[in-house]
Amino acid sequence: MLIRLENITKYYYSSTSVTQALHNINLEFDRGEFVAVTGESGGGKSTLLNVISGMTGFDEGELYIEGIGTSSFDENDWENFRRDRIGFVFQDYDLFDKYTVLENVLAALYLRNIEHGEAAKRAGEIIEKVGLTGLASQKAEKLSSGQKQRLSIARALAKDTEIIVADEPTGNLDSETGRQIVELFASLAKDRLVIMVTHNYEQAKDYVTRQVRIYDGSVVSDTVLKKKENITPETEPVSRTGKQQPARFVALNMRRRSFVMSLTAVLMLIITVASFVFMGEIYTNYDDIGTMIYDNKVYYNEDMTRISAVKKDGTSITDDDIREINKLRYVTHTDKYDAASDINYALEPGTDYRDASDNDGFYVYENEYPVQIKKYDKFIHSTSCISESDLSEGELPKARDEIVVSAGAGSDYSIGDVIDIYFENVNRWNGNVFNSKFTVCGILKENTKQVYFSEDFCNMISYSVSMPELRIQSAWCIIDKVYAFNKNDYVPYIDDNLNDWEVSISGYSDTSIGDIYSGMSHIMCDGVNRLIISSDTTNSRKNGEYIEMKTQRAENNMNGGIFIGMSEKNFRKFWSEGSKQCGVYIKEYAYTDKVIRKLEKMGYDCVSTYRAGCVKYDDQKLYNRMILLVISMVALFIIAVIGIFVDVSIFKLRRKDFRILRSIGGSAELNRRIIVSEACIFEIAAMAVTVIAANILKGHLSFMHNIMVYMDWWKYLIFVIYNMAVAVITALIFNRNVEKKLKLK
Repeated sequence: MLIRLENITKYYYSSTSVTQALHNINLEFDRGEFVAVTGESGGGKSTLLNVISGMTGFDEGELYIEGIGTSSFDENDWENFRRDRIGFVFQDYDLFDKYTVLENVLAALYLRNIEHGEAAKRAGEIIEKVGLTGLASQKAEKLSSGQKQRLSIARALAKDTEIIVADEPTGNLDSETGRQIVELFASLAKDRLVIMVTHNYEQAKDYVTRQVRIYDGSVVSDTVLKKKENITPETEPVSRTGKQQPARFVALNMRRRSFVMSLTAVLMLIITVASFVFMGEIYTNYDDIGTMIYDNKVYYNEDMTRISAVKKDGTSITDDDIREINKLRYVTHTDKYDAASDINYALEPGTDYRDASDNDGFYVYENEYPVQIKKYDKFIHSTSCISESDLSEGELPKARDEIVVSAGAGSDYSIGDVIDIYFENVNRWNGNVFNSKFTVCGILKENTKQVYFSEDFCNMISYSVSMPELRIQSAWCIIDKVYAFNKNDYVPYIDDNLNDWEVSISGYSDTSIGDIYSGMSHIMCDGVNRLIISSDTTNSRKNGEYIEMKTQRAENNMNGGIFIGMSEKNFRKFWSEGSKQCGVYIKEYAYTDKVIRKLEKMGYDCVSTYRAGCVKYDDQKLYNRMILLVISMVALFIIAVIGIFVDVSIFKLRRKDFRILRSIGGSAELNRRIIVSEACIFEIAAMAVTVIAANILKGHLSFMHNIMVYMDWWKYLIFVIYNMAVAVITALIFNRNVEKKLKLK
């Protein structure tokens, strides 16, 4: 016996009452039978079919399938039973309306993991068998009522099951079409069990082999009308093992449910864009540097894109080092002589500096400064930052007093022009100004106000920043014929006009005496017109340690009292050529940490000069930043909640599809995997569109530019995790809603 019901009882429960739908049902069904179940509405006919199919559980008794009790079946067992052994035909057809005739039949075959080629062949044969030839590509919603019912039967046949149950299959059909459907069922019952619930027994009586009448949940009659043939199945029922694959259904839904899918995609895109913007605001304000006030007492050059780097092993920076650093992503150029980058220069009379004799409101030290710098917006860069290819004409400097300029520097310069340039190191030179003449040797292609000085000059001027202290203990001035004692730290420079036995001191002041040395070398004037050079910092004098040197007051090169000029030979006795500190310049401040990490891996100790200068918070900016961070975080939470609510609402438009899929043998897991897969696909697409659009818009919208420069791989990862979590949670909530509505057991 294929199916046997033994004392089956079923109750329906509500909050206020209990209704008995079936009472002590005892029935047997076998292959070759076409059974008509009749009775009044509400008598329990549909409940009987649902119990037989496992769509509804029973409370008492036992249901046997080929002698095997089902009371111990779990959800997975019932899913396998509905997939492999029973087909469904419903009064309202329960078709996938947006699928074609062929796709509706294929859906049933896909549930059994039949390969697509074989499934398509079998679907074509079944469509022809039920009389739908020529309608394979027609959408189900476009079919007539009779055609829809034939399609419902075709889908049931596609599963090749031994049991077919039909609930009022002719209820919505005209009499002729209804007769044709009943006749089709009769032909199918030759080797199957067909159980049909009907209100129109007269229409079916000439075809059915048996009538079962149910009244008020009980069997009142069971009449055999025709003798059935004994049928023995040639093979055991086919059980397709393995998980049902969601990919085919996802592809069908994407292709056929364009409106709902598009609506879902648009809403998820809006939510994803909103999350990207608010996350971007958090990332942008993650670094609190924007709430701080810059103090230029550490680095006078307030350049947010500058990173100062020295080798961990203490060796000098080479040209090869510069080339390797310039290969790093986000690095625009590297200056070999970073120590000179905090020194201002002024070259445009009236704009950059003014004649001190023109007293137009500036405070002037009488008879001490011939010029006074007005603008402090230009800083030294060496020609290590550029190459020959950057020049429109001329060449890179070969001499210390040669420079490269651009026509955009303020005037139209030509090769060979000689320019007076004034320099001031505000933090080191105590307001004193250094002056020298330079010859233009090259013109830049780029229209910039930056002047590039020779590496030789930058090397020399760097020691005014990076050297150990240099003090003159005592000096004999051959001009004034007096001894001068000076408390200042002297700034050395090379004066090519001096002989080895001469030094130039730019003025003198009070009588404070200091003992100084540079490295292990000691320099001082002994008061007898001789410069003492000694490696002994205790100032002990030994034969042969003295070199005759004349001292004179500088006339042309200085504006102040702290510079000491000497020949290159003597300069190099104390300070070697080369630089141990380079300046790395990047595209945006936001890339600082990325570049510093790379430099540290290359063997450098680094510091952001801008961060080093930011030592104090602006309370108002700090408050605004905290408010913005809180708003952004709250907004992300609200976006997640709204996104889940809206997406679940959209998914509910397709709840019928998932109910149908379950009824024809789809598992709960398949439903869940389809929903999650679709949500993830939409979200991945939304994130891809968002990121692509952000990269396009960053060149046009400043706030988007600010967000994008702060994006790092781990920040993208957080963005992906957040949105994927929202998508998956949405799918799982909807899936739970579907399962709850179906009330499958």
